[in-house]
Amino acid sequence: MEAILKEILTKLGDLDNGFQEIRVELQEVKSDQKSMYAELQEVKTELRSNGEKIDNLTNEIRSHFKQVEDRLDEHQSIFTVISDEMKTIKADISYLGGKVGIHDMKLNALFKMNS
Repeated sequence: MEAILKEILTKLGDLDNGFQEIRVELQEVKSDQKSMYAELQEVKTELRSNGEKIDNLTNEIRSHFKQVEDRLDEHQSIFTVISDEMKTIKADISYLGGKVGIHDMKLNALFKMNS
């Protein structure tokens, strides 16, 4: 009977040691979990910061694009005005070229008559 009691006490001691090991491992798991939670909070903070930076950059890019687009529209209108003026100048040159030709012919005719 005494041997059985010693065997039971030995097994209970082994069980107690096993539970102690489990407790130690559980504490390690809890510690790891707290560390991971802290790191997760840091990641969330950085994500928020990056999100704000991306929003600011997007706004800046849109603003710059709007300025470029406005300048492009301005240049386009200038090119349209210049093109219209050049068409008018070409028409004037053609008209004056025709007039000069007529005057040259009349002058030649006058020179031939006087010569």
